[in-house]
Amino acid sequence: MYRADLVNRLSSIQPGAAHSVTLSGSDGLDGYLHIQQELRGPWSDTWWTHLHAWAADSAQELRQMWAEAAAPAFEAGAREFYAMVAARDPLLPAWHSLSFGIQHVVATLAEERWLTPVFSALQVPGLELTPAKEGDAPALATLEALLPSALNSSPVFSPVIPDPVEKAEQEWRETVADQSYIVVVARLRDEPVGFALACSAQKSSLHSGLLEIPGSATLAQVNVLPEYRGRGIGHCLAREAVATARDRGFSQVVTDWRSTNLAADAAWRSFGFQPTAYRLQRVIGPHG
Repeated sequence: MYRADLVNRLSSIQPGAAHSVTLSGSDGLDGYLHIQQELRGPWSDTWWTHLHAWAADSAQELRQMWAEAAAPAFEAGAREFYAMVAARDPLLPAWHSLSFGIQHVVATLAEERWLTPVFSALQVPGLELTPAKEGDAPALATLEALLPSALNSSPVFSPVIPDPVEKAEQEWRETVADQSYIVVVARLRDEPVGFALACSAQKSSLHSGLLEIPGSATLAQVNVLPEYRGRGIGHCLAREAVATARDRGFSQVVTDWRSTNLAADAAWRSFGFQPTAYRLQRVIGPHG
């Protein structure tokens, strides 16, 4: 199936408005771009150009097609646009020239780190890494709440709201009991000070479609209490989760993070994750 055929089918499958532009040449289809309105959940009333929903031979073609497709969406009230672009796509600068910036990073663990997961972890006296237990649920909920706090802060400014404590603890009890998840807890003097969470990438909607790597696991979270950071505990947790995923038969490990989450960006890259795609964002304010 040509990707253009898939674009035509998308508008008939998904709810919401859509706008498509194609460029034809003497040899047939030269390029296409599809913008789809999202109506579900937190992304409600945002407009998306997914990885499979565009192709162009030049920056000028891409810019022209997006301009034509975005115009009716803007007239209908659209102000928040997203695009998924491969990290090594030569047309990434063309998206930047349309005022799209990198919001989110999708990444894969480098081959040498996957085959031989040797991280530059420091030796932490007394550190123990163990599978999570049901009784760890309160500590895991506290640790997980560190992520919304970081996303709410500068320079991310994301309006993420943490779950109520009771709900978070119950979800952690269920996750720990579910053998399809990998939950590793770092303990110092029996106190949980960090955790790593991994599972099949099929549980992640982001790592799907053209971004899906068959047989891959996603290292969804690595969190460490602030007072224990800088000691290599996060590296130890990542190493253990990766090793466990490999032992369970997964062939690759992926993850994703907000580009403006400076601590996460530095940590994931230091673990050996290399960007494979970016979620780009353009928000049109009162001054354009």
